[in-house]
Amino acid sequence: LEAGGSPPYIASIPALASYLQLSEFDWRHSTVPQENACGAMKDRRCLWPSGKMLGGSSAINYMLYVRGHPEDYNGWAKLGNPGWDFQSVKPYFLKSEKFGG
Repeated sequence: LEAGGSPPYIASIPALASYLQLSEFDWRHSTVPQENACGAMKDRRCLWPSGKMLGGSSAINYMLYVRGHPEDYNGWAKLGNPGWDFQSVKPYFLKSEKFGG
């Protein structure tokens, strides 16, 4: 699911993704305080850019593709969402990763 409106033109240029971070197109999430990371950040909390536009975080994070952790999917299945365990969704990830354009 995605929230927000159409992305601005610069969202289609990966090199300009940093201009979208901390803007109206970013949810501006941050991590919990880190022990061994984010030492230069306020309260040792890393910024966690999340896109608030069509295209979601792919549009704000340099167009990177990330599957997510298998246990997230397994957890959704355990919460009563059949077909959302990692083994069930993995074939769709593999299919999308072989896109030949």
